[in-house]
Amino acid sequence: MFEATRAGDLKKVRNPQKLMLRSRSSTLVGVKRVSGGRETAGIGGRRAAGRGSGGGVRPHRP
Repeated sequence: MFEATRAGDLKKVRNPQKLMLRSRSSTLVGVKRVSGGRETAGIGGRRAAGRGSGGGVRPHRP
């Protein structure tokens, strides 16, 4: 893609870009990169407060 961009050949640049956008594996690799490979969300290895933990967000009751 780099060489095609440098040469000004947009057809050769667009095709791999489309493939990467539509690829599930490419999406998963991107998510893994952004998240840093961590298992769960949270701060300092602790998970968000859930049911029965005595804290956290209460469910909405209309």
